[in-house]
Amino acid sequence: MNQEILKKMKSRPEVAVNSIRRVVSQYKESFEAWFPEEMYKWRAVQCFQEHWNPERVDFAEMLKESLAQAGNLMDTNYAYPCKMIAFFAEKEPNTVRFMFQRLLDPQADVVEQIQSFEKSADGLLAKYQFKESMKQHYQGDRTICTYLFFAQPDRYFLYQYGKLKAFLAETGLRATCKMGDIQNVLTYQEVANQVLSCVRQDSELLNLFETKRAELGNSYYPDSEHHLLTDDIIYFASRLYKSGYWPASAEYDPEISAEQWLELLADRSVCTAENLEILKTMQELGGEATCKQLSLRSGGSSAHYNGSMIQLARRVQGKTGCPLVQSKNEDQKWWPILFVGRTALPDQPGTYSWKLRDELAETLELLSQKEVNNPMPFAKNTILYGPPGTGKTYQTVNYAVAIIEGRALEEVQTENHEEVLQRYRKYRQDGRIEFTTFHQSFGYEDFIEGIRPVFAEDNEEENGDICYEITDGVFKKFCATAQPPAVDPNQNPYGFSASPTIWKVSLGGTGQHPLRDYCMANSCIRIGWDEYGENITDDMDYHVGGKTVLNAFLYRMQPGDIILSCYTAHSIDAIGVVTGEPEWHPEFDHYKRLRTVRWLIQGQNIDIEEFRLEKSLTLSTVYRLNTTVETVIEVLGKHGFSGAAPVKGTKGPYVFIIDEINRGNISKIFGELITLIEPSKRLGQSEELQAKLPYSHKAFGIPDNVYLLGTMNTADRSIALLDTALRRRFSFVEMMPDSGVLDDVKVEGISISGLLTTLNRRIEVLFDREHTLGHAFFTPLRQSPTIQTLGEIFRDKVVPLLQEYFYDDYEKICLVLGDRKRPEQQQFFKVETVDLQSLFGVEPEFEVNPTYRINPDAFFDAEVYRNL
Repeated sequence: MNQEILKKMKSRPEVAVNSIRRVVSQYKESFEAWFPEEMYKWRAVQCFQEHWNPERVDFAEMLKESLAQAGNLMDTNYAYPCKMIAFFAEKEPNTVRFMFQRLLDPQADVVEQIQSFEKSADGLLAKYQFKESMKQHYQGDRTICTYLFFAQPDRYFLYQYGKLKAFLAETGLRATCKMGDIQNVLTYQEVANQVLSCVRQDSELLNLFETKRAELGNSYYPDSEHHLLTDDIIYFASRLYKSGYWPASAEYDPEISAEQWLELLADRSVCTAENLEILKTMQELGGEATCKQLSLRSGGSSAHYNGSMIQLARRVQGKTGCPLVQSKNEDQKWWPILFVGRTALPDQPGTYSWKLRDELAETLELLSQKEVNNPMPFAKNTILYGPPGTGKTYQTVNYAVAIIEGRALEEVQTENHEEVLQRYRKYRQDGRIEFTTFHQSFGYEDFIEGIRPVFAEDNEEENGDICYEITDGVFKKFCATAQPPAVDPNQNPYGFSASPTIWKVSLGGTGQHPLRDYCMANSCIRIGWDEYGENITDDMDYHVGGKTVLNAFLYRMQPGDIILSCYTAHSIDAIGVVTGEPEWHPEFDHYKRLRTVRWLIQGQNIDIEEFRLEKSLTLSTVYRLNTTVETVIEVLGKHGFSGAAPVKGTKGPYVFIIDEINRGNISKIFGELITLIEPSKRLGQSEELQAKLPYSHKAFGIPDNVYLLGTMNTADRSIALLDTALRRRFSFVEMMPDSGVLDDVKVEGISISGLLTTLNRRIEVLFDREHTLGHAFFTPLRQSPTIQTLGEIFRDKVVPLLQEYFYDDYEKICLVLGDRKRPEQQQFFKVETVDLQSLFGVEPEFEVNPTYRINPDAFFDAEVYRNL
């Protein structure tokens, strides 16, 4: 039947036979307890044999009677193929009769028989489906093979993919078994025949079975060829296989192939970009992770990942109609579609670990390879430029979503824009997209970092003086969000969180102190301000200072943050990680506020220069230090703590949008970033470059996954006048007016597309192409194709823009608007006749400029636009 499979299995015959005999021996030992639970299968086969008569006139009723005992073998908690085939038989009995006759033809090829039956069943489903959930009751290869076995139990076996896969794993038999491959049916036949050979040689087993069979009576299939007994042994062995994960393949299989997963992961109505990113993160973590590990790796709560994956599983089930695991727990019905699970290992953060199903993991590997072979088609730095109204800002939404989702721009542009906009807003909310607008007062301090004055009571103690604080700009903050976590949660011996804050803490002052000794010995940090009591309130009168220190210690400091213990103004004696929430200990005489800490190293004398800190440490008890996790890890390694290296990786694409990029002083705003934004200079690239920032003195680089997307209005400033350095580092995409998008828009028979084309041709001749009119000005006419709306567009948008373009040169404006070829009452601008003698008292001897007045009536006259 499949000689290649048989050849593989017989390559080590002694191993195969011994494995099967071991299973048979275990089956015999468990027979008395096992068989009573499984004998319903012999009843189901006998029921079919007694009632099957394809020539009966009432075929549908006959089919129901034949399958009356088959429920446990074919149905699941949410999939009922028996009821579905009976439903089809009621609708089209002769069609279903013919399907079974063709399926049971002993001369036909079994694979072709199964495929033909499934195709016919799909056709009936498409014809009679009246609700989406009917898809889950499909006629798959497992169901069709059960029909074959019921009708010809001495020829076939009860095929099921999960059972075959687990049996091969338990016995070590070598055979190809791939999800979704119809050849698995042939593989199962060959495997079952191998087992049958051993069964027939075991007289003890046959005696056990025949004795039990005789007790059952005629309502149970005699199974004289022992095919069903053989199948029961295979099922028994599949239940022996313990992978350590639930559900076992013999218990449940969603029956989704790698090819199906490929389609599902590409369908954004099923698998969102966020879903896909979570799955890819799991792949990066070795194909298995707890929700806690995902949270540590990518941020967010554990519940977020749990909910996201359950929603994905629901959509997959809705799309495919795949079976569901039988469980009273609502959540447990869904996630096994994607994963198998187990209790987390002792050294694994979290409580329950999910492992990608083999077929899903295989698909993600294919996607990863595809991304390597077909890298992102977008430049890292792009500017969309063109005249006003050409949809530049509108298109940034499509660009940003396409970049984040790794899709072609054209594909996103064909989608409903409202749906794209919803995803865009979600990505902004999640921090994946940031938007800012440049203007004349926008500076380096807003974009990268700067200093701002603050009152000391908001920063340190109680003296009320003004001091200065370094503040990150919008782009620097965004880059910090886009960077991968400093430490891989799977290889994190430190206990750091994904993005820990680094704190300086003084323990009783500088040098040796009893408080320092206590904290080192008892794994904690303690601070004072005991006079305020245990509870700190918003209206507290900080009469002895300490407002900011208490706020930092009680609220801003979090478990997983890093503690540097200050020994002197220039040295650190210990490094630890916060492990607990703030506590109040009234039993202490002083320093009653405590947090537990795991000290990684102590008793050191580490110069603060090793942390790249150039200023002396101040006397303030607790404050944030301006150093990096990578630097702390480096220092830990130097001073004897052996740990994992900082993780190198990515968090997926992030998009930073700069609207009106040419309106700011580019050189001033970007500063050293002019060099750092180059793709080859990004972090992780071959020419990686970091610059030392002027205020914080901190090394800074641009993550490779950050995409800069700008827009530029060419009517505001010519592209030729842009900073040369900027032009060299950005790719420019021209966006000119596209009258074609208005081809279907007409107002009282007036072609808006033709009207826009005419206006822009005149502007190009009288001015230039950079000052043409964009099609976006006229898009409101799609919803309201009236002269009133058209008139308002000309009155409020077009004419004011032309006045700006031509600096009140009304003769040219009139030429653009076609005023000179229409009667005076249809002109947008009328030339006012002025009695100069009456106005000045004399007739001027020089030429006086004509006076133009707007004609309001012209804006709402359809004939004006027909003759424009």
